[in-house]
Amino acid sequence: MARALLLALVNHKAKIRVSALSALTSVLYCGVWKHNAFVMEILIGFRDPNTVAIKDFYEYSTKLNYLAILINDNNPNVREAFLKAIGDWVSKLPDKYDHHTRLVP
Repeated sequence: MARALLLALVNHKAKIRVSALSALTSVLYCGVWKHNAFVMEILIGFRDPNTVAIKDFYEYSTKLNYLAILINDNNPNVREAFLKAIGDWVSKLPDKYDHHTRLVP
């Protein structure tokens, strides 16, 4: 479910980005802790340096840091919603200590 929201996080309309952040917060509360770690890795664009996908040999692939895109957004409403969401994730998620190193920097 969280992967489906990634496209909405980079939409050109600010209301959709704010709604996607709200929906992503709800999804993170519903998920099991191990799946939330994978979602956080996708959001920060983490790629394990010791593994290379076979697809990367044949075509170029990129990883987007969705959190960096949202914090540098032109719309102040999106930035405010992003900071509220990060604060909520760091303070209220059941597995907040696992995500602390990914979200605080």
